[in-house]
Amino acid sequence: MVDQSKFLELLKKHARAEQISMDDTIFGDGLNISSVRFTEFIMDLEEEFDMDIDIDDLDTSITKVGQLYERIC
Repeated sequence: MVDQSKFLELLKKHARAEQISMDDTIFGDGLNISSVRFTEFIMDLEEEFDMDIDIDDLDTSITKVGQLYERIC
């Protein structure tokens, strides 16, 4: 199981954001994280929690931080 606070801390680092909530939009007008930074975030999650995440399973239906957390967990 992915610790929610660690998940948010890693995302905050990669998005270069001051604060992040589960209701924030990931791309576009939200956190506006680049695809490269997003991929690095996923790689850090995999390493931190010793898991494999298929980035192809993370489709465009995921728009909010909470949705991403639910999909990964």
